[in-house]
Amino acid sequence: DELYGGFGHNTFENEQDGSIDKLFFKSDQFAYNYIYDQAGNNPNGRKVDIIKGLDAFDEIIMQGVVTSQLTFAAVENFVTPSGQISGIGIFADGFIECIFTGNNLNINQVSSMTSGIPA
Repeated sequence: DELYGGFGHNTFENEQDGSIDKLFFKSDQFAYNYIYDQAGNNPNGRKVDIIKGLDAFDEIIMQGVVTSQLTFAAVENFVTPSGQISGIGIFADGFIECIFTGNNLNINQVSSMTSGIPA
């Protein structure tokens, strides 16, 4: 499956389905947003995307940044429009873009399955 998230706060339900999935995210901070006619729309992380579950062989692709701009860290009780979320944060140049909330993957696994592509 290929799943695409637009700009804003998207939620990807559990994709632990045994098939190879590719999840595409647009960086709200770095990708040009035609609705707002600019980039830089996520300085406080309020538009963070949520991934509820993945298989270890799935792929996460962040549009608007290159892979070297991505970092990963545990986040606890991060405030989002849908409540407080804990999990593995995916950051682009220090701005949180996505949180993986599944409990079957660790930071190294999420890091190895994530790449960036310029927009």
